[in-house]
Amino acid sequence: MTAKADDHSGGARAESGGLVALGDVVVSLTSELPGPLGRGQRLVMRVAGAEANTAVGVRRLGLPVSWAGVVSGDGLGDLIIRELRAEGVTVRARRCSAPTALLVRTQRTSEHSTVDYYRTGTAGATLTPADLDLDLIRGAAMLHVTGVTPALGRGPADAVRIAVETARRAGVEVSCALNHRGRLWSREEARPELRWLVERSSIVFASMAEAEIVLGSRDGSGDAAETAVKLTALGPAEAVVSDGGGPVGVHADGTASLHRPPARQVIDTVGAGDALAAGYLAARMRGLPAAERIRVALATARFAVTTVGDWDGLPTWDEIAAARDTTDDTIR
Repeated sequence: MTAKADDHSGGARAESGGLVALGDVVVSLTSELPGPLGRGQRLVMRVAGAEANTAVGVRRLGLPVSWAGVVSGDGLGDLIIRELRAEGVTVRARRCSAPTALLVRTQRTSEHSTVDYYRTGTAGATLTPADLDLDLIRGAAMLHVTGVTPALGRGPADAVRIAVETARRAGVEVSCALNHRGRLWSREEARPELRWLVERSSIVFASMAEAEIVLGSRDGSGDAAETAVKLTALGPAEAVVSDGGGPVGVHADGTASLHRPPARQVIDTVGAGDALAAGYLAARMRGLPAAERIRVALATARFAVTTVGDWDGLPTWDEIAAARDTTDDTIR
């Protein structure tokens, strides 16, 4: 970023060769109890955002991480920086006068929630290519981006494109989670940007519905493993495709496989995809083979859905080792 990382964090500074996550961070306000919003309804405040969730997940799993973006100069921006620093994530951010983005999640019933975004004109939407610290990107082992940031406007979309191209020219691998947000842009608006990212990424994470946006409805048919193969045909070396609570498809090292998530009692599915990506990336950065990468990814996602919050319950590496399911979860 144009502004240097704040050296007053007291946390671990990112080392060369770690993960750099580029994107936006929001403050999430979540209703505490099921029911419509109304007077007296309590909202729980948390720091969230797809890129930040994955950054915290990878950091908890023992790898150096930097998060890059734009943060408001308001009190909520201060909160965001404090929370990321407390997790040991190095923050490389420009402070600005635009407000912090908000996400309001209403737990309408015990089984259904709705999300409202307040992101127009907010800090993350002011991101431009001029904010990029290109040396930070060139020195990373992995650049992680998502489809959320390009949805915020042309400036953020251009910044993501330049970051990706800079990484590729420097031999830095690019990880992309499609993370389509229908409240931010339509499938038609998203398709060219998401396809561009897929074609230039080393690793792609997608849901079946998101893969369909990129592939088209006809080519998006099949199970998650077949869909992962179709995504890698566009350029990535690896693809991980989730299907709700169903099997996860992986195409890596030239082999397609389908994996059943371990049985669990779901408490909160928010952030599950970001946790899956964090586990997979951390295992990959540690040099583990594909079968171990997906085991770690599924175990990390299991922590996410059996605890409350976007990243509050994400595990450490020692916890993954202790809790790892020893049964064979491969379907084929």
